[in-house]
Amino acid sequence: MIQLTKTLARELGPSGVNVNCVAPGFFLTPLTGATRSAEEVTEHIRVRTNMAVLKRPGRLEELAAAVLFFASDDSSFVTGHTLHVDGGRTDRM
Repeated sequence: MIQLTKTLARELGPSGVNVNCVAPGFFLTPLTGATRSAEEVTEHIRVRTNMAVLKRPGRLEELAAAVLFFASDDSSFVTGHTLHVDGGRTDRM
């Protein structure tokens, strides 16, 4: 997805189209526990939370804010970028 974002940004930029990507980290949603037992959910949350520098799951409002940034004029000079909204996942640092 990241390479596709860069490629499309190069191809569509001359036509005035900006292409960016949001890469979310761990967010609690109703699907977090959809296929896991209560014990598995607790362990999953613990492991995923510990992977992030901020040591917490993201809030959906935080993810929405990143998407809204790319949809707004504030990002008019940003293209080909991947914004990691992941609380600083240590496996990516």
